[in-house]
Amino acid sequence: MNLGIEDAYVFAACAADALGGNWERLNDYARLRHPVHREVVSRMDKLTTLARGRPKWMALLRHYLIPGMTRFGPVAHRMCDFITGLDEPTRTNIDRLF
Repeated sequence: MNLGIEDAYVFAACAADALGGNWERLNDYARLRHPVHREVVSRMDKLTTLARGRPKWMALLRHYLIPGMTRFGPVAHRMCDFITGLDEPTRTNIDRLF
């Protein structure tokens, strides 16, 4: 859901600029969002692998290490931001990517 909200926000910013005469901004949308989408898919793949406990040593992480880490406030907040996808600022300008 967070990804969809970010997509709508970035598209609205690009579309507003395009309506103002800067038509190239519509192409910026894809350049801005594609790396984010790729990262989200990679993140979900890693979390799914961890949740399944494969390979077997990951089951040890899931059962012993992660519960212990979540008792430490800053780590718990970082993990929550990572899982929800709120760990990266939303970019609406292509210049900030480079």
